[in-house]
Amino acid sequence: MESSKSRTEASALVVGATREGALGSAFERLRTRLGRYAAERSTGWAVGLLIVGLGGLLRYRYVFQFHSPRHHVASDAFELIALAERLGRAPESQTIADTIWPPGTAAVLAPLVALDPSLNACAWAQWLASTSIIAVVGHTGVLVAGKRAGLVAALFAAGHFGFIHYAGIFLSEQFFQLAVALALWATVLAVRATEAQDAPGERWRASRLRLLAVGAAVGLTWAGAAAFRPNAMPVACFAGLVLGIRALRRRERSSSLVLVGALTAWLLALAPLAARCSALSGGVCLVSNNVAMNIALGQAGEVKGLEFRDALRPALATTWVPPALLQHGYQELGKVGRTIYDAPGLLRWVFERWKADPAMSLVRAAGNALDLFRLEYWPDDYEGVPERIATVAKQAFLVLVVAPGLVALVRSAWRSVRRPDRASVALVLATLFGGVLFGAAGSLGEPRYRIPFDGILILLAAVTYTGSEAELEARTSRVTRPGVWLAGIGAVFAVVLVAVTAVSHPRLGALAGERLRAWHEGRAERSEQRSAEPFVRWVASGSAWDAEGNHRFACRPECSELRLTLKKTSRAPSVTMTLDDNDCYEVRFLSGGRELARTRVLPKPRGGMRSEVLSVPTAARAGFDEVAIVPLYGDGRYALGSMRLNE
Repeated sequence: MESSKSRTEASALVVGATREGALGSAFERLRTRLGRYAAERSTGWAVGLLIVGLGGLLRYRYVFQFHSPRHHVASDAFELIALAERLGRAPESQTIADTIWPPGTAAVLAPLVALDPSLNACAWAQWLASTSIIAVVGHTGVLVAGKRAGLVAALFAAGHFGFIHYAGIFLSEQFFQLAVALALWATVLAVRATEAQDAPGERWRASRLRLLAVGAAVGLTWAGAAAFRPNAMPVACFAGLVLGIRALRRRERSSSLVLVGALTAWLLALAPLAARCSALSGGVCLVSNNVAMNIALGQAGEVKGLEFRDALRPALATTWVPPALLQHGYQELGKVGRTIYDAPGLLRWVFERWKADPAMSLVRAAGNALDLFRLEYWPDDYEGVPERIATVAKQAFLVLVVAPGLVALVRSAWRSVRRPDRASVALVLATLFGGVLFGAAGSLGEPRYRIPFDGILILLAAVTYTGSEAELEARTSRVTRPGVWLAGIGAVFAVVLVAVTAVSHPRLGALAGERLRAWHEGRAERSEQRSAEPFVRWVASGSAWDAEGNHRFACRPECSELRLTLKKTSRAPSVTMTLDDNDCYEVRFLSGGRELARTRVLPKPRGGMRSEVLSVPTAARAGFDEVAIVPLYGDGRYALGSMRLNE
């Protein structure tokens, strides 16, 4: 009995030890795997944050040190800033001329201009938008083909000179670039979520409302992009048409529901933008009046621009000289007997040219598409960066990213068409970039129209460099709760569209204008004190801004304020100043160092110095002994020639 009992106890101990050892081994393996996963994950996040940080630093240097957008307000940027100011001050003052551009950029800048007329807050907004693109493109790369592809995509986005350059200019491109990057992210996420075979929780295919909601989120993002530039519309339409035909042919109900949701949300979101444009135009206008104009310019032939003149409406005559035609070296100016606001008339004019010479019209269309891959990033003004460095950066991106991205685009799309069991991500990317080519062929092509969509080529180039084709074609979802993410991005774009409509619509915008103006507390960082006596002189209108005797403001990039001290307290009702013509200045009236009132001198391009009579604000007419002048924005060259009190 004793020995039997001992043997039983010994056996139990051995078995227990064996089980304990096996369990310990399993725990050890699990701990090792979790540790390795955590290390890999933290390493990926660390590298990603490093790339975003370095990209942000590079953009900071460009925006705030080398190429401050405050001091490059010219051409289209001048018009956009002027519209942004009026949206904050008097949105009801908009006219048909303000429908040339979509309202998105001006509406976003309007409250920032009202809060900080020096445009420094606007520059920070552009820096933030440019830096955010790195993270968005990187995470889209993770959704497309995994972590390695995401890091490579983020690296390409961080170093892309096109993404950097447009942060230094107040054009529509910068906010449009971010809007397109987010729309691309939402589109890829929707494809991954709806095609995943093992989606966690409730299957996406199980709920029709869920599929419609997914499509609605994507539709809102593309409508939001169209609020900044109309280039998004042909891209979204082309991709939606191709994917819709494919879904109908293959009877893919889930894809059809997503497309229906996207189309419905897209049209509903564009409705208020169309209401604003149509009200100002007096006719049907979807978002802006430059779509038909660009189509006409794309088929204008060997001219540098077109003069749009209708004998029945001579007040609306205007001349348009786009960089896309100037870059070809054309010299002559063509003429069209329609205004740029007459879309049906311009389209009929284009149709007649197609009928007259269809072969040459096709050549022009192909040339417009190929012009997307030129090296001019208009405006070609890089200031603190040597032009050769900018050229090499553009060449390197073309060779290292664009070329392999195009090759991968064609290969992946072809394989997706031949193998219906593969994921649709590659085909969606191909149709979106096909829309870019289609839009350029039908209108005008230049690199700045392609750059916002370079995220597509960046993603596919990253797949090529990391050898992640298998992950690109796999039907997997790398996000645990894609519905939450899509709902969030849809809500963000819905708010953006509501805000753009509220600010830009003539009636709605007037409600918020007064409050925004009251918030302004801007001040110059540096001040220079001088006597007003040397400036009581005569300066000829049209004379050079840097002529002897003029005070030239130092901007590095913050501009120093010039304070002119009077010999005695003045109660003059007005002041005459001679200032550089194409800049905006703020004038403050002070007494004993305390500000009494301020006013602004808006740009009036006339060529050289210009004389301006300013009414002294009522609050300062009781007596002021100092007048302070500071440039807010312009071409980077600012001057005061004279200042006389009209007593």
